Amino acid sequence: MLCFATVAQAQGLGGLLGGLFGSKKQTTTEQTTPTVQTPTTQDNNTGGGLGSMLGGLLGGNSNGAASGGTGQAIGGVLGGVLGNLIGTNQLTNRQLAGTWNYVQPAIAFESENFLKQAASSVVASKVEGKLDEILQKVGFKQGASSLTFTEDGKFTLTLGGRNITGTYAIDGATIKFIKLGREIPANAKVTLGELQITFKADKLLAFITGICNNSGVSGLSAIGKLTDGITGMQIGLGYKK
Repeated sequence: MLCFATVAQAQGLGGLLGGLFGSKKQTTTEQTTPTVQTPTTQDNNTGGGLGSMLGGLLGGNSNGAASGGTGQAIGGVLGGVLGNLIGTNQLTNRQLAGTWNYVQPAIAFESENFLKQAASSVVASKVEGKLDEILQKVGFKQGASSLTFTEDGKFTLTLGGRNITGTYAIDGATIKFIKLGREIPANAKVTLGELQITFKADKLLAFITGICNNSGVSGLSAIGKLTDGITGMQIGLGYKK
């Protein structure tokens, strides 16, 4: 992972991504002054798996050139994604109590290892875009969906003009949504009037189909595959009070 940081500092994010996508651009080195290069190693799985995954996410750009759009995507996502780790603090019913208004999809990482890679911002941006498309079909739209918790362990999810009710239980940073005997775990994080609820991809699919009772939406099954090949990423819902 350290080689990503070193190369990024020396060549910039554009050069790094160009390398990730298999750039064939030739470079020349002045021969008059000996230079000492710091050796770097590249894990085959990282170079192949992550490189291939990024190539696919970005539409299979085979020429290896880092476009201006890619650079802008990185800059924009770094501000919104970096620092979005999953919650680890003990939650309380009092912290959750109240009405939270849906704002946007949430992407969170289970550790800083993947988060520190420059490529993580590109991956997160693409996943977030696909997730937003699906969530809007379900009814998760800004200004049209909310989630209310009471201190006595009940929740009401307003979605597409419907009020979906159930109960919840807290275990550390995990919140369990319970409805008709079905229990779906999620990670929850509360900071400065914002609530981040994220799931493993298959659990988010279970939440939408089981808790939200919304299984007839076209393309819904794609949620379960959004994080395939991406270790340590969770996806879900972002709220504000």
